[in-house]
Amino acid sequence: MATTISNRIRIRAANVELDAVGGNFSSPTDLGKTSEDGIEISYETTEKEIGNAQEPTIDEIFDIGPQRLTIKCALQEMKATHLALAFGQDTTDVTDNTTATPPNLQVDIGGYRAPVYKALRLKVPQVTTATLYDIFTFYKVKVRAAYQQTFTYKNERYIPVEFQCVQDPANSNKYGKIEIEGASA
Repeated sequence: MATTISNRIRIRAANVELDAVGGNFSSPTDLGKTSEDGIEISYETTEKEIGNAQEPTIDEIFDIGPQRLTIKCALQEMKATHLALAFGQDTTDVTDNTTATPPNLQVDIGGYRAPVYKALRLKVPQVTTATLYDIFTFYKVKVRAAYQQTFTYKNERYIPVEFQCVQDPANSNKYGKIEIEGASA
């Protein structure tokens, strides 16, 4: 019998940064803060229990389905780069039209393109001190445009973004890591 296991955690508001896959975040693209609603991280996997024919116990449990890790948040600032991400585009899909009257920024949306992968880092300020962070680093993510949001007067300044994590072969097929600054075992 196969069972789908779903886990969902919600963390506090955070600073969001993007870098190239494999990047060390020495000069990341700063996306600013998330809304005070925080960030939702959900993880799913499908397991199958394998029993022994002689005994009615479970001998082993195997992951048989694809694992899925998704991060959802709403970015606080209405910026062209944030709108590009909300539509599943890259931050480089923003054109600065300085010669237009008036000058403007243009966000290209739609059209077929190869998936754009980035590294993602969430820096969550710790409750006890403003100088230390819980740092969530995801090695390889793809921005998904499937996250729906209705823009109303109340929440028009927040831009919803969803990131789908992909296992990174350069990091032993892991999704990422969590660092807790100042912690000891």
